[in-house]
Amino acid sequence: MPVILAATVIIIITLLYIHFTKHNDCWIEKSVPGPEPTFIFGNVEDAVLRRKHIGIVFKNIYNAYPEEKVLGIFVMKNPELLIRDLDVVRNILTKDFDFFIDRGIEFENNLGADLLHDENTHGMVRSRFYFLFTRENLQNMMHLLIEKGNAFVEHVDQITQSKQEQDVHGLVQKFTQASIACALGVNLDTFDKEYDTLLTNEKATSFNFGRELELMYPSILNKLRYFFLPKKNSFFLYKLVQNFISQRTYEPRNKKDFMDLILKLIKEEHISEQKRNGDTR
Repeated sequence: MPVILAATVIIIITLLYIHFTKHNDCWIEKSVPGPEPTFIFGNVEDAVLRRKHIGIVFKNIYNAYPEEKVLGIFVMKNPELLIRDLDVVRNILTKDFDFFIDRGIEFENNLGADLLHDENTHGMVRSRFYFLFTRENLQNMMHLLIEKGNAFVEHVDQITQSKQEQDVHGLVQKFTQASIACALGVNLDTFDKEYDTLLTNEKATSFNFGRELELMYPSILNKLRYFFLPKKNSFFLYKLVQNFISQRTYEPRNKKDFMDLILKLIKEEHISEQKRNGDTR
């Protein structure tokens, strides 16, 4: 019995080792430079163990290879490319974008999955929203940005009267969120306590167990019907969009902003796009 137990343990350990190291030679075989992966964690050990933010981990790897265009890294056991060269970045974001839509991540078909990771939906929606960020359209948003800037200054003046020291990072985050909302045609008062946007943002971007599981087994989230956004975040977004759509009485106002496009798409019911190979999706 002890022999069988020992043999079973050895087999399990061996299988686990093979499972977590079977891709370790991926970038060596392709002659792509990059840091040596650690067992199980790859190159994100500090992030998984909460010693450093995931962004800092990637930044350190990025800075360690100043002469390279691309780097081969490992996120847990999975090989991934870290792009350094701006020309390569431009190609990925433009002419080669169709090959990088899902970012190697699978999500349950719900809010967040459709717009961010589903190839067909994302491609069609992106083709209709691109002009939101043209120079002309952004210039039309300047008065809203100025209004938010003035509101930000007034808010800072008000809160510093009672307490001189404030969380600058949190304040700038709120201003940034309000500015981005302007481009989408949403007049969001991020300084109003009704919208706890900092907490909402923190829950959506925090590095939790679910995200770590996704890094190790990307397809498992889809099988488990994992929701990309926490329920509170999705409710916040649904409520926000619904309020602004109802304010416009569910009709486009020819303002050429995000909300107008949403209303037009709702009326179309079905949208399609001509792909490069001539197919329609």
